[in-house]
Amino acid sequence: MKKKKLSLVTQYSLQAVIIFGILALYIASRENFGFKQYEPIISKLYYLGLIAYAVIGLLRKNEKTDESAERILGKVNHICINITTIGLFVLIVLIASPMFKEIELSRDTIGLFTLILLLIITGIKPILFQYYDRKGPEDDYLKD
Repeated sequence: MKKKKLSLVTQYSLQAVIIFGILALYIASRENFGFKQYEPIISKLYYLGLIAYAVIGLLRKNEKTDESAERILGKVNHICINITTIGLFVLIVLIASPMFKEIELSRDTIGLFTLILLLIITGIKPILFQYYDRKGPEDDYLKD
């Protein structure tokens, strides 16, 4: 029997959709949109989304990637690490800088900011992978 494998773009797209759902559930459970009576259901869906995200990540670990896909993933991961570094630096400046003390940052706001950052990264990853996959392998970052 042949095992079905998800392509990398499909896996990254599914992860982006799951993160978007988790973000929507988080916002619905924290804000006053009238969903307070459904909070137990929302929390169960939230945890199911986290489990689905982990399962998709484990499925990818069992898959062998070719050399060009690894090179493209290296480029995409480098871009995503730069975006993460910039986002976390902005968060650190907002939290630690004395001139931003009038901005009220609660624990929920910081969590929402990190979820939005994760959504941006997981949304950009399949788009960049598809772009570099169609563009073809170029060794721009390997040239001296």
